[in-house]
Amino acid sequence: MGKFFSSIITFILGGLLLLFMVANRTPVRLGLDPFNAENPAVALPFTMPLWAALFATLFLGYFLGAFGMWLSGSKTRQKLSSQKKELKQLKQELSAALQTQKDQAESEKITPALRQDEDGNSI
Repeated sequence: MGKFFSSIITFILGGLLLLFMVANRTPVRLGLDPFNAENPAVALPFTMPLWAALFATLFLGYFLGAFGMWLSGSKTRQKLSSQKKELKQLKQELSAALQTQKDQAESEKITPALRQDEDGNSI
């Protein structure tokens, strides 16, 4: 049921997006000079549809935001990396200690059976 409503909402949003793109297909030239709109000092050398300029701005903002979030998480990633290395080292040490204890326990099981008293009888 939820998948059906999700499909309906996606279809409606896609239709609205298509209408927006058709309604805003007039070519525009983007410039950064608010005082001279006819001949801006800084402008793109080409024209593009308004919808393309708006979507390019949205995508640029999305990727700049994602890059900023990635940069802000660098300390956390470094901390996690060092903790993973430490955990791996501790696991290896624990594994070695357990193996040593296991070897000692096995040798203690074998040793009493081999011990004999003064008369040659097994203890």
